[in-house]
Amino acid sequence: MDETSPVSSDAGGRPQPWRALRWLFGFPGYLWPWAALFLCVSWASWHYAVPELQSPRRLSMSWILSLLGWNLTTLVIIASAWHFWFYVRRAQGTHHKLNPRWLSTGNPTFLFKDQLWDNVFWNIGSAVPIWTGYEVLSLWLQARGVIPTVQFADHPAYCALLFSMTPLWIVCHFYFTHRLIHWRPLYRAIHYIHHKNYNPGPWSGLAMHPVEHVILFSDVLLFGSFHPTR
Repeated sequence: MDETSPVSSDAGGRPQPWRALRWLFGFPGYLWPWAALFLCVSWASWHYAVPELQSPRRLSMSWILSLLGWNLTTLVIIASAWHFWFYVRRAQGTHHKLNPRWLSTGNPTFLFKDQLWDNVFWNIGSAVPIWTGYEVLSLWLQARGVIPTVQFADHPAYCALLFSMTPLWIVCHFYFTHRLIHWRPLYRAIHYIHHKNYNPGPWSGLAMHPVEHVILFSDVLLFGSFHPTR
């Protein structure tokens, strides 16, 4: 198996739990740096963009559009930064690229015959509104007492466990839903859009059919049902 695999075995086929622990807590590994970075983005969103629980009792366009704007801004900053580094500045060249070619242009396979703008369209036109919709629905139901919330000060161990298990849940959810959309009827109906990006760029990860966005972002439903409050 690959030398970096957390489940790799020695020459005798015996498991090496310390390698798994190094992968979980070492650098770079499962938690550091990317999972920790994304959790920091989530923390900032929760404290600076999400309204206090009383506000979402009414479906007001003011707080909904505020969330939509925050989500859009976050996506554009992160994806644009990676795109600038790898595809505008080309700081890494083709090193580590699976496909040495750059993003496709003049290709009728993509909207606008341009892979980048096709990807941007699906991100902004579908991904952001749908993940904001999940967020709005969760906050509205919590504010109305339909689904429960817990205070971190009252249940610190539970909230910490929920917080630390989020990346693992996302990975498991993605695995099983991805297998689902590779079922041939769903692949031909929706998932083929994502696979047009056989040479992906930073905007390609969320370039997909709206139905696939609904499936992908449904991982929030588990935590939306038992969400810690400030």
